[in-house]
Amino acid sequence: MTNNNSSSVAIIFTSFLALAFIGIATAWLFSGKTFKEFLLGSNTPGVPETPDLPTPNNTPGQTPTPPATPPAPPANIDNLVPTWCTPSHANSFQNQKNFKSSEFKDMSGKLPPKALRGNLNLLMAQMQKIRTGVNQAFPGPVYTLPLRIETGYLSYENYELEGGERNHTCGGACTFYSDTITPLELYQVVKEMQLRGEVIAGGIGYNSTVVYYDVFQSRNVMI
Repeated sequence: MTNNNSSSVAIIFTSFLALAFIGIATAWLFSGKTFKEFLLGSNTPGVPETPDLPTPNNTPGQTPTPPATPPAPPANIDNLVPTWCTPSHANSFQNQKNFKSSEFKDMSGKLPPKALRGNLNLLMAQMQKIRTGVNQAFPGPVYTLPLRIETGYLSYENYELEGGERNHTCGGACTFYSDTITPLELYQVVKEMQLRGEVIAGGIGYNSTVVYYDVFQSRNVMI
């Protein structure tokens, strides 16, 4: 009786081992791996498994984050030509007898880029004519007094900060005044010169302190 029980246990154990071996062999055959890789548990056939190592940009189980791209350097805003300006290229400034380009610098000491210098050259030529016309209209002690430029060119950067008449950014506009002649009197002289065709009939306007003039479209300007 004892021999029979021992034989039964041996048969059951042997059958279990045979089934386990068949199961393992079947899984290995369908895994596509070598037997060593199958036993070691490698994820990719022929490639040993490498564990995820935490790094500053690599959390286990997540795709590594690429390094940030450095920002592009800012454009040279000093050479920017606003879309509303008509370019007039000139390599240099053509100073007049009584008007120099340095008088038209903006608050940062900037002058128009080459693409707009032609506008300032034209403005200086017109201002020289206006100065002559004003002195002829008011002869006597006033004759030798200059016209003073309050605002000439405005760089795009300063225009964004200050606002105002945008033709200043094109290089062909200014506000000016006289120490002895009122803005209204100056305005009337310039307006008459425009009507006679002695100066460009551009934009013109005045307030209690200055006269505005530009070499662009003819219009009345509120300042």
